[in-house]
Amino acid sequence: MTINATNTGLGGRDSGLSGLQQSPVANRHLLGASPELRAPAAKSSRDTPELKEAFSDFVGQTFFGELMKQMRSTLDKPAFFHGGMGEEVFQSQLDQIVVERIAKSSANSVSDPMYRLLMAPRS
Repeated sequence: MTINATNTGLGGRDSGLSGLQQSPVANRHLLGASPELRAPAAKSSRDTPELKEAFSDFVGQTFFGELMKQMRSTLDKPAFFHGGMGEEVFQSQLDQIVVERIAKSSANSVSDPMYRLLMAPRS
């Protein structure tokens, strides 16, 4: 494929593209010739900080949330120092905040290895 510049239109002298000739071999990155050249770009567009944060939140909520729920189900109401209806209403919100903080503090040991496995290149 050869593109010859002309004096008018898109390839005119004013556009800065005069005398431009392109070949498929010289510009294979533009034409998408090999998958090996495109793989790093595809990985970098897929691997974003927002995705990593969402993955960490999901793992934390799923793992630690279920752990907290099972822990709460094993405890009985204490005879003294029970918060009554207010404690029952707000206990789930408190548990959610505790789960979020546990997930953030343990992300290096729990969700980061899982994220690396998820994003690992597959053959």
